[in-house]
Amino acid sequence: MTSILKTDEIQSQNGSSAIDVANGTLKHPSASGDNLVLGSNGAVIIGSSSSEPTGGTEGQLYYNTTTKKLYIHNGASFIDVSSDDMDPFGDESQVCYFGLNNNLEDFHLRASATGSSASYVSAKVEKGFSFSGTNYVSFTNIDLSSSTDWSVSLWLNITNLTNSNNLYVFGSQTTSKGQLVIQTSSDKFGIADDAASGTFDVFPSASAISSGTTVHIVLSYNGSSVITGYQNGSSIGTISKACALDTTEHLGTASSQPGNSSYSPTGWADQLRIFNRALTASEALYLYNQGR
Repeated sequence: MTSILKTDEIQSQNGSSAIDVANGTLKHPSASGDNLVLGSNGAVIIGSSSSEPTGGTEGQLYYNTTTKKLYIHNGASFIDVSSDDMDPFGDESQVCYFGLNNNLEDFHLRASATGSSASYVSAKVEKGFSFSGTNYVSFTNIDLSSSTDWSVSLWLNITNLTNSNNLYVFGSQTTSKGQLVIQTSSDKFGIADDAASGTFDVFPSASAISSGTTVHIVLSYNGSSVITGYQNGSSIGTISKACALDTTEHLGTASSQPGNSSYSPTGWADQLRIFNRALTASEALYLYNQGR
């Protein structure tokens, strides 16, 4: 017995109109780019587009002809299903991931973010958050309750290294918390435990960064007062500080004076990831090599 699916049995999502069926193609009569093609060789070909469709519905799939990747809508934004972005190491240690591609959404839909005068520019992966020297992002509901260990991975491109004060890039605005800082006298990464006290240490093997050059940084904290830094996939040594992450963190400022251009970077940040454990050297290198 052969079953036949008739055209009047296929309806649009709201049930108001039938889907057009012609020559093996299913298509909504009022939409573009959502074709489902049934190939003669048995292949099922979903709709394609050279750019991200406007809007989007949870569960919607499309193939991007520019990036050559498949994307699915997770209810907030389209995510790349052809990569391991959602769980890079297969252990669910990544607690939040902000791609910063024209939005402030956590792909895991766990943490939240708000931006002060948010704007975006071309960055490492499509778009990134643009630093003006006075704007910043506040992240909330970061869940590290299951561990005292943590790691942060981030791509940066900083353009105001001639600033007279150190630049506070990422961290908490409370005391005794880890803050990623660029020491502008040496153009090297370091850790401050409190902006007000000025307690600051440069990673011992850090290389000076250049203005306008893209760099990848990983901070890996073992829960026992030791932070290991990785710059472009290589270890830059350790700093001994007791630095827990807060459930609220900040990007573009970590001092007690958010939005103060005296301490805030210009340039951009991209691909912010936070993990609930200390990443290893090979894992930091993997994120760098993958451009993530």
